[in-house]
Amino acid sequence: MATDRTTSFREDPPEPSPPQEPRPVATDRRTRFREYMRRLDPTGDPAQAVASGFYVRPPNAVSRRIATRIELLPASSHLLVGGIGSGKTTEMIVIERELAEIDVDNLLPVRVDVPSRHRIDKLEPGVLVAIAAAEACTELSLEREQGLTVEAQVVEQAHQISMIIKGYWTDDPHEDHNPYIDTWIKGILEAPQPSEDVKTVTEALRVVHGALRRKLVILFDGLDRVTDVARVASVLAEDVPAMGRAGIGLVVVGHQHLRFGPQRFVEQQFETVHLHGAASVDTPEGETFLKEVLRTRVGGDVLPLESADALTRWSGGLMRDLVALGRAACAEAYADGSDTIRPDHINIAADRFGRDLLLGCTSEMASRLRELLPRKSLISKVAPRSGGLPAFTVATDLDQKLLLERLIIEIPGTPIRYILHPTIVPLIPGLGST
Repeated sequence: MATDRTTSFREDPPEPSPPQEPRPVATDRRTRFREYMRRLDPTGDPAQAVASGFYVRPPNAVSRRIATRIELLPASSHLLVGGIGSGKTTEMIVIERELAEIDVDNLLPVRVDVPSRHRIDKLEPGVLVAIAAAEACTELSLEREQGLTVEAQVVEQAHQISMIIKGYWTDDPHEDHNPYIDTWIKGILEAPQPSEDVKTVTEALRVVHGALRRKLVILFDGLDRVTDVARVASVLAEDVPAMGRAGIGLVVVGHQHLRFGPQRFVEQQFETVHLHGAASVDTPEGETFLKEVLRTRVGGDVLPLESADALTRWSGGLMRDLVALGRAACAEAYADGSDTIRPDHINIAADRFGRDLLLGCTSEMASRLRELLPRKSLISKVAPRSGGLPAFTVATDLDQKLLLERLIIEIPGTPIRYILHPTIVPLIPGLGST
């Protein structure tokens, strides 16, 4: 007899299981640490960090010095240089914000990330002028919509700027037998044109900018990411004076290489040169600033005072390294099952950080680092105090390389101080000589 599966094997539905209690401790801990990791992102967008309230003004902030100078001299030019991770882009964002908040209605600060506007492998003299001219034309259109009346010459020059920087069609002089064949002339911001076009744009920019109610202050960011320093130097040598003649204020972020060797002549094109480097860990102002940077991202319940002190000292005063070390230590603490970031977590992160910095260290670099190692330094798992290198000056190509590779940290001041990056100090005695 066939079995009726619809009846014989039917069982009463099981009693519903009681609702599972949530695991608040594990879930909450994971959520908190994920948030800390997000806040301690050294590669995050600096603009977002400033907007989120993470910015802490450093002692003698270069942003305040430059913004104040531009308020008094709107057409002045400034070169801002500093090591990798020192916070140059963040200071540029703050300069733009402070100039926008100044109670002066005839200034228009515009921050431009040059690599996002133009291919850096096509960087040539005239590119910065073209970008400034494009911004002037945009502002002219807005002001005309708001009732600004200008002469026909100004409108004509704005049209000419647009044609040259974007590209245009023209009759081909080699095709006289066929007048319908045109040639596309590429714009400056796609493929640089001969200097005659740059001169034309420069003169047109002077006319258009002169007609504006609000005068431009252009903040050129990102040029420190261009590896061809000679190319950057040639651009600045031509474009900075050109924009000065047009009455445009400038702040340019440049690579540290511009301070050394054959490119140093570029400094003469600027009214002032500002060095933005590490904060001084050994001063109360510098230590307070760095710890406040940490406090805006991670609370004291997770980062005790002794841990904040260790992070501050291991960073050597460099903003990006401070945040990067904090993030790595946060991951160590989470993996260890700890609810707080302890000094031992930080020491592990610092050891790995220092070893990464030393990757690619040549025998010549290792020998020089051993010469600079203070005699009293011992291999230790505790962050060394950042004693200066009184005998060190950036006098040779090797010294420049150590500085540019961040193995040596530069601290602005009078006089400028140099220290070994604290994370490499315990590792230097073990560097091979060959």
